Amino acid sequence: MTGEFSPAEIHVKRGEKVNLVFTRTTDRTCANSVHLKAFGIDRDLPLNKPVTVAFKTERPGKYRFACSMNHIAGNVVVD
Repeated sequence: MTGEFSPAEIHVKRGEKVNLVFTRTTDRTCANSVHLKAFGIDRDLPLNKPVTVAFKTERPGKYRFACSMNHIAGNVVVD
């Protein structure tokens, strides 16, 4: 990721185990961590190192993930 999460929206099926991989490729961003409050996930994103975030989707809905400042964000959509 650079100045945004890409893709910014991810669609998954209910009941699936999800593995999102984040790789921060610049220091010029506030996204040095990612937070998925609905799943209780808070992870640091070190420069140029892939970070896998794993969780299981139980309920349909749209779940936001964001940087610590809540400026850069995306969604996991559970169908």
